[in-house]
Amino acid sequence: GIEYDGILTDDAQLIPADRRRKLFASMRTSKDNWRPRGYLTFNPGGVGHAQLKTEFVIPWQRKRETGTRFFFSLPG
Repeated sequence: GIEYDGILTDDAQLIPADRRRKLFASMRTSKDNWRPRGYLTFNPGGVGHAQLKTEFVIPWQRKRETGTRFFFSLPG
């Protein structure tokens, strides 16, 4: 099957959670000394908003991130 060493998804809130999971299931590598990485950017709203908030924002707010990291950003 197909493999991706890294995946960057811009505006992830526009992609349903099941489609994002399928894409990230292909994130693996056969390279030595490399850890596959996935990055998402997202804004409030959209079909994936609730799932992204549950997976990234809430653990960040509660200081309980384990397998993810959320970086809050403001304009300007």
